Amino acid sequence: MCRQAVQHHSVLVCLCHDFVVDFWKKIILSDTYFEIPEKRIQDAQRASIAHMLLATRTFPDRRKMQTDGIPYPNFFLTSAPHMAMAYLTNGCSEYAKLIVRNALLQQEPDGLYFDKSLAHGGIIPTAHGHIMYMAAAYYLLTRDTDFGKKIFPSLKKAVEYLERETENNKYGLLPPTYPYDNEMIDGYYACNNYWALLGLRFCIRMAKDLKQDEVLQRWQSLEKAYTRNILKAVHTSVRGEGYVPAGFYDFKTGKQARRGFNEYQCNNDWENMLLAYPTELLPPGHQYLSSTLEHIRRGYAEGIMTYRHGQHLHQYITANLIEQYVALM
Repeated sequence: MCRQAVQHHSVLVCLCHDFVVDFWKKIILSDTYFEIPEKRIQDAQRASIAHMLLATRTFPDRRKMQTDGIPYPNFFLTSAPHMAMAYLTNGCSEYAKLIVRNALLQQEPDGLYFDKSLAHGGIIPTAHGHIMYMAAAYYLLTRDTDFGKKIFPSLKKAVEYLERETENNKYGLLPPTYPYDNEMIDGYYACNNYWALLGLRFCIRMAKDLKQDEVLQRWQSLEKAYTRNILKAVHTSVRGEGYVPAGFYDFKTGKQARRGFNEYQCNNDWENMLLAYPTELLPPGHQYLSSTLEHIRRGYAEGIMTYRHGQHLHQYITANLIEQYVALM
């Protein structure tokens, strides 16, 4: 290659480099950003947002969607609150709105927000509360009134689903669920009910802010009854010194609950420790919280919580525990 061609190539490389750097700075550093004294942590925080943004896709029909990561073609609705909150707290509210829009499109006729990616062919209420919480939280954090009024009918329908299901259930909980790729138990999932309660509380706050007074009294009565039902389930199901398991009442695990999984993969701790934050179900000083954290910590390896009983290191569960420890401080 001649000298002139080399120089031309170098100029193009510099221009492309500058374009890419400017592109990411405009997205990640234009509105809200964090300054952290430790450079490696600073870089990791910004890289995490970049990796989430890289996992957005435009499909052949021009539909845009967030996915769970570069290797994943689909999006798990249980990831929606975490990703939307990350975008909102990092000044990328339009990407959070994209997640809300696409999540609400997965609402069933009966009001259930249905996670098709996680359901293994059935219809289960595993992400219902996640989406209620995320959509209402998006409105409360952005105060996007026009968008809030637009999505409120969907949330109203979602609360009606929750009201109907809990009224018709003998324990006053969401329906039991077959094993799927998180906790892998057969029965009442603690986390499904935690998130649904959290979602209901945020919908109440949204209804107050939008002055939707016609639903408030009924929703507030539902919240009180549902809180009592979940607390009763927690107290009834607690084990040992206060460990709150992944399921309530007489849930099945092991060989009884395999459903295509190996029995050693069943009965995973996942979100059953979300007792203080964000649910505010129990006060931070409650024995159940400290005992549950102590029990789950026994599954750590290399300073990180494991999944499938030591098979994998897992970031979600580790972060869930960290949030509880922060609440304890």
